[in-house]
This record gives sequence, C-alpha cells and structure tokens, in this order.
Amino acid sequence: MWLYRFGNQIESLSGTFTLIGLACVAQFAGSMVQYHINGPYFGGMSGVNYALFGFVWMQSKYGQRGYGIQNQDTLLLMVWLVVCATGLIGPVANAAHSAGLATGLAAGLPAYLRFRREHKTVRSIEKGSWADLNLEGWQRFDRQYVQPYVPLWFMAIALAVLVADMY
Repeated sequence: MWLYRFGNQIESLSGTFTLIGLACVAQFAGSMVQYHINGPYFGGMSGVNYALFGFVWMQSKYGQRGYGIQNQDTLLLMVWLVVCATGLIGPVANAAHSAGLATGLAAGLPAYLRFRREHKTVRSIEKGSWADLNLEGWQRFDRQYVQPYVPLWFMAIALAVLVADMY
C-alpha cells in the first residue's frame, strides 16, 4: 500500500530513475544496518517504504508541487516506528525502518534547504508582532521550536530507534 501510494507520486513527479535509485539506496542502507545489528534473519520492504515516506514528506512540505501526504498518514507511520521500537509488536527490522527513513529524509534535504533559503523562515517571535500578541502555550512553542525543525525531529526519532535497536 505504501509503495503504491508513495512510489506512484515519486515516479510520476520525479521520474522512474528517482524511484528506483531511492529504493535501491534505501534497501542497501537498511539491509546493511539491519544485518550489522541483528544478523541475516530479516527481510521485507518496510525500510524502503519508510524511505519513500521520508522523501514524499519532505517534497510535500518543502519541495515540488504535486506531492502530498495526509497528516494522519504521517502520524501513523511515525507512531508505528516508535511502537515497533518498543518491542511490543515482536521482532521487527527497526534498524531497516530507521535507515530507510533517514535515507528518504536525506534525499529530500535539498528541497528543505532550498525552501529555508528562499523563505527565510522567522523562528523567533518578535516583540509586538501578531504571533507575540496572539500565540500562547503549545501554539507558541510549536511555531518556534517544532515546525521549523520537523525534519530534524524525524531524523532524531529515527536515530533514537536505531540506537535503541542496537541495545
């Protein structure tokens, strides 16, 4: 389902070679990391699906027009990543998931950097501005510390899951 949903967008908007390249790099990275941590007993495409998710998410937020992902899909995939890391689901290739997500986010990094350069996003809330006068609590915190750095938060979650899987 995720391969169809995300792969379709990548192939139609960025081309077949982008999709194949991203899938191959993500599969190699995820497999090597998973093998190093847990040995040869794993398989599947979930690491690639996380890479496709990371790439589509970056493009939908910061890059090309046409890419799209629903917030509930983003929440579902990130919560699933964390739940799998707890071990409650059983043996899951967490390292492959994390490496895949990191690969997809890294592949989407140029779009994020271009967006930041072009939009000069203001992270601080200036005294007397609309945001200073109207945003309080979680909204203020979200505007200053969460939204500008969501790709870094996703990468931090992926690295935390990877480190947890090593121990």
